[in-house]
Amino acid sequence: MSRNALLLIVAATIGLLTFAGVSKFFDARKIQDLRDREMALHFEANESDERQAALMAQLGTDSVARDSVEQLNATLRHDIQRAQTQRVRIVRVRDSARATIHEDTLSAG
Repeated sequence: MSRNALLLIVAATIGLLTFAGVSKFFDARKIQDLRDREMALHFEANESDERQAALMAQLGTDSVARDSVEQLNATLRHDIQRAQTQRVRIVRVRDSARATIHEDTLSAG
């Protein structure tokens, strides 16, 4: 083989080794970036799970509070209905009493 052919082979070998090294370096960086992203996603998933657990607990508390308010609301509606019924009775008794009062009983003397 000629000297030029040997130099070309040596240059090609050096080029391939350099390219392989650079490629391996970039692959290692890409792998590390992917691992970092994976860890970040794990942290976000854990935070999301914690937030979801907190929201579920809050939902349970809110549900109990809502049930309590609904029960109070029902009690108040019942009390209002009972008060209206009593008011109607009082108005009827009052009107009946007014109807039975004669004018001569209201005069002085």
